Amino acid sequence: MTASLRRIFAVASREFFASLASPAAWVFLVIFLVMANVCTFVFSDILALGQAELSPFFNWMPWLFMFLMPALGMPLWAEERRVGTFELTLSYPVSLWELVFGKYLAGMALVTLALALTLPVPITIAILGKPDAGAIACGYAGALLVGSAFLAVSSFCSALSKSQTASFLLALLLCALLMFTGWDRVTALLYQWLPESLCRLVSYCTVVPHYQAFQRGLFDTSELTYSILITLLFLYFARTVLAYAASGGGGLFLPGALRDRYTWKNVLSTALSFVIAVYVFICLALTAEAFRIRIDCTADRAYSLSPEAKALARSLERHVTVRLYASPPGADTPKDLLGYAERVKWLLREFEKEAAGRVSLEIVTPGADTREEEAAIIEGLQPAKNAGGDRFFLGMTVSAGQLCLPIPFLSPKNESMLEYELLRRVMHAQNPKRPVVGVMCPFPVLGRAPSPQTGSSGAAAWYLFTELDKDYTLATIPTDVKEIPEGLDALLVVHPHEFDPRTLEAIDAYLVKGGRLAVFVDPLSAYALASAQKDYSYVQMTDSTLEPLLTTWGVRYSPSKLAADMNFKYDQLDKSGVRRTIPTALCITEAGIDRGSPITGGLTSLRMNYAGFFDLRNPPKSLTFEPLVYTTDFSMPADVEEQPEKILADFAAPGHGAGDRLDLLMHITGQFPSAYGLEEGAKPGEVYLFGDSDMLFHDACVAQAKDEFGQTIVVRSNDNITLMENVVESLCGAGRLSSLRSRIPMSRPLTRINESQMKADLAFKDRILAIAEESMRLQQRVESIRKQLIVSGGAARLTDDQRELLNTYEQKDAACKREIREIRLQLRQDLDHINNTVRFINIVLIPAFVVLFGIAWGIGRKLKWRRRTA
Repeated sequence: MTASLRRIFAVASREFFASLASPAAWVFLVIFLVMANVCTFVFSDILALGQAELSPFFNWMPWLFMFLMPALGMPLWAEERRVGTFELTLSYPVSLWELVFGKYLAGMALVTLALALTLPVPITIAILGKPDAGAIACGYAGALLVGSAFLAVSSFCSALSKSQTASFLLALLLCALLMFTGWDRVTALLYQWLPESLCRLVSYCTVVPHYQAFQRGLFDTSELTYSILITLLFLYFARTVLAYAASGGGGLFLPGALRDRYTWKNVLSTALSFVIAVYVFICLALTAEAFRIRIDCTADRAYSLSPEAKALARSLERHVTVRLYASPPGADTPKDLLGYAERVKWLLREFEKEAAGRVSLEIVTPGADTREEEAAIIEGLQPAKNAGGDRFFLGMTVSAGQLCLPIPFLSPKNESMLEYELLRRVMHAQNPKRPVVGVMCPFPVLGRAPSPQTGSSGAAAWYLFTELDKDYTLATIPTDVKEIPEGLDALLVVHPHEFDPRTLEAIDAYLVKGGRLAVFVDPLSAYALASAQKDYSYVQMTDSTLEPLLTTWGVRYSPSKLAADMNFKYDQLDKSGVRRTIPTALCITEAGIDRGSPITGGLTSLRMNYAGFFDLRNPPKSLTFEPLVYTTDFSMPADVEEQPEKILADFAAPGHGAGDRLDLLMHITGQFPSAYGLEEGAKPGEVYLFGDSDMLFHDACVAQAKDEFGQTIVVRSNDNITLMENVVESLCGAGRLSSLRSRIPMSRPLTRINESQMKADLAFKDRILAIAEESMRLQQRVESIRKQLIVSGGAARLTDDQRELLNTYEQKDAACKREIREIRLQLRQDLDHINNTVRFINIVLIPAFVVLFGIAWGIGRKLKWRRRTA
């Protein structure tokens, strides 16, 4: 065995250095580098995504290899057979298998070198941000395996023909088949002409679904086995074809070849060996699927069963049955959905194994018009319709006794919430009694039925509260209540605008007795502003406070002040395409979230528009304060009535008036003093104090998206809902799901680019403000003149300046917008400089370096050969 390996590596070494002596290898390296970097930095524009991840880079790898591997593999055997050196190669003291493996390893060495030369791409991203090193390493491993499979295919095609052109075209065709057979349209055609079992085999052989796990950072032994098996299969095909050529059987198309019995014997023997090899491939692939192991290589372990989930599975006291309904794959079923179904099965099997008999897993395959399909509908599952109009089920139910809790449809877009959704229902099945949470709010957060008597229209419940309603009994508490009802596990006070003093006294009494409370005050309610367009009563409800309770707690809060932060600013494009920076619309990242608290430790992003802030003034010693969400040092207070341009202009850099962070969410515990002189209770209270109420509205926390079937689904756009669920769970005395709920892959922004953009914004803030103020003055003057004309019926006398202003207003307004747009273009100069520098280095300099190194390598080899022959 050792001697055989030495011979294989000797052949590989000889072939590798021989290829480097030819310009073809260097041309391959340069073309691969240029194409990979152009696709990454130009076509995908990876820097424009704003995230330090290499998914666009790895997405292009199979497509590049599909075209380049046939070019790399076509001369492996075709050239030797054409010039007649194949028979001389067979005279070497090596076996045919050793020759095949040696040439294959030489090609793989060149592929590995090509991938290694792309390392400046992740290095660039690492300089600009903090990428996930584990996911990058896994992605490179997947790319290497895809290149291995395509190189083996090219080696087989090179062995088939003496023509390099023919072998290239045939290899390109086979590689394209391995790429495209997994496409839905191709699969639909196959199902029309081939048996279902054969169609599944063809779909299994496609490359892309087996590569997607590596792209995510998930190392799957079944995907590794697939790549190794497909490589060995085509290398065996190559060895068999070469053995046939070496046997002297001759070509099938030579005169009289088909009448020769010896030729037919060799052909049948070769065909039989092909069939046996395919059969062995299928058996080994099925075995690998049955004994697969998955290793999560991502930094945040987003694709593995969490330790908390394992502990919960082992602590179950009541037996639970989990049924997964997954329709059989059809011609029109998206392949991404089939892959996701397999990942769901894997997670459920892992959970069943950890539960050690306390969880029973049933996988049901509901076919069309079957009892299983009826059962799925009865248990509350919602089917999707594929392109052919057939219903497709992918959902699950969790049942214990008479209780059945469904997850109607599992969408890959919500994969990060899969583990939480499962365990939420398992825990509910363990304890069917739900905590009672009171909700006190002047807005219809729990929905409102239409009233024919008053003529008011109905209102849908806020999405966040519909999510809470799945785990808790939500009870509406009137805003004029004189006493908080008994039996509440927690109380939510949302936007307490001018509450009655008796209501405030009731809240105070509830808290003094040891109540648990979440309060959402707001200096500027965007919901009230938007609702005022239809209902004028909301005009007076834009701000809220909880005085005198806050002062009694030692908390200072002003309903006329907003928190502004340049690190968390929101950039908005207006109708004219001009970017508007809003420092008070906060897109909070991990820099503003306490990582040490179980409530916020797993959160990565929050949205708080026009939030207020808190600071302490002589707080009582009986209370403990813990800031959970806050601004960065690059922040400042801003008046509610100030325009974003004015706030941007007044912004101070750290050390020049700013520098103290502003607390947006505080956790307060202890014995609360009464604002109304009530006697202190024996139990300590608990309060989560938020500076924003709009964060609960669905526009701030969810977005609509299309699933694989074109249906509209709701996905979480940030961690607002997760934070609220963690808070309510903590107030109700639980907390086992908070870490699971926060298991969303971390956001990894390109910090260098964000910092450059922030500096540019501040550099031009004064000029932008002056232009905006000039445009506003022009607009006010024009509106005043037009009102005069309307009031007088057109009879008002206008001065020459007023007429000129009316005639030239459109031009002046367009000029202001044009100047702002030009300033914005100047703002992008630093960003464009970074982008252009990165593109120049990766697309031009690195390939140029490879060209120069190749020339130097060739000159060095030539000089060395001359010295030897001299």
